[in-house]
Amino acid sequence: MVNCAHPDHFCSVITEEAWLSRLGGFRCNPSRRSHAQLDQADFLDIGNPVELAHSYWMLKQKVPSANVFGTCCGSDLRHIRAIANVFDEQM
Repeated sequence: MVNCAHPDHFCSVITEEAWLSRLGGFRCNPSRRSHAQLDQADFLDIGNPVELAHSYWMLKQKVPSANVFGTCCGSDLRHIRAIANVFDEQM
């Protein structure tokens, strides 16, 4: 799994390679801020739940083996609902 990073921080390495079939899922941070910026922040950045959900759908297209799409720091039920809604609309 990939954990605690916004999809923008790792999408460039999600290419058609054999190791991708071993990825089971993603638990992304909804914030686009770097880890250093988040460490210095006075509040949790919730990012954009709908944008994150669409990023997850794009990841699912690139990594069909992934079946876990959770969330990480700064997320809440809004993010889970947005992910469920996007996947429901697309399937």
